[in-house]
Amino acid sequence: MIVDISADHPHFQYIGRFDRTDPQVPHFSWSGSCIRFRFFGSDLGIFLRHLPDDPEHTENVYTVIIDNNPPQLLHAAPEKNEYRLAENLPEAAHSVTIFRRTEAMCGVGIFEGIRLNAGGLLLSPPQLPQRKIEFIGDSITCGFGNEAASETEGFTAATEDGYRAFGAIASRKLDAEYRAICFSGRGVHRNYDGSRTGLLPELFEQIYPQSPQKWQFSQWQPDVAVVNLGTNDFANGIPEATEFIGDYSAFLGKIRVAYPAATIICLDGPMLSGDALSTCQHYIKQAVTIAEKNGDSNVFTFSLSTQGENGFGADWHPNVAQHEKNADELVAFFNEKLNW
Repeated sequence: MIVDISADHPHFQYIGRFDRTDPQVPHFSWSGSCIRFRFFGSDLGIFLRHLPDDPEHTENVYTVIIDNNPPQLLHAAPEKNEYRLAENLPEAAHSVTIFRRTEAMCGVGIFEGIRLNAGGLLLSPPQLPQRKIEFIGDSITCGFGNEAASETEGFTAATEDGYRAFGAIASRKLDAEYRAICFSGRGVHRNYDGSRTGLLPELFEQIYPQSPQKWQFSQWQPDVAVVNLGTNDFANGIPEATEFIGDYSAFLGKIRVAYPAATIICLDGPMLSGDALSTCQHYIKQAVTIAEKNGDSNVFTFSLSTQGENGFGADWHPNVAQHEKNADELVAFFNEKLNW
């Protein structure tokens, strides 16, 4: 007889911001949201619903890793809620990671539990890494189009892989728990389309973008918060200095209130170039100087190398090769500056 286990079982490990108001149907939408567990058995199915809120993006994609096997992809669609992940595995203990590759604009996911073969058991969860990093950013952090063949392609859920975005790669290399708060097209002062609503500092406070519910920061505190914002602010011209620096500085203050003990690293790159890049770097350094003058000495800046030599992903975004390069640069910075 098959064994169904609901999502409220304490042995499921939720990494990221999940709305567990009803613990049997946790909702989530941030890129990198992750469910991990261990089970004893040979067959595995998952109950997962997808609620799209944009007619242009009707699926979510997940990276699924069972034991040390190569990753497989799960394409979640609105008309389906049960997916078979494994059959005829050795009747033994297995570890499972379900990692959301796609970003919040692709819709809300609802995890409802798993199905095991007769005699299957959910085991105690795997141990989490001791170190914790949160990446706060835009499409770059999301991995927008990083699997696309060239810059001539537009966005699709299938070519966005948050698992192979620079922050996720760097976190795995640093053996750190990874979380991401990121949304394509958003800025700290203005968005790509010039609008001033739904900026990343606003979304940062929410449990996930489609929900009005506020996140309780006391639930989880990172050791390091990495901010990569400014690309969209500068995409269509250089913003006025006082306004951008003021808004960026205010966001650093908001992050500091949320995470009193965290190291904050302010990145730029890899998409900007020329005057836009140099001005963005200058503005960010000015905001960090303000933080330092206000007594915060635990804020740093770092520049990721500019893209180009490795080609491009969709809509001129960094491809996987560029993400890997930038991840290595960031790991080296962590090693040097934080002694990780």
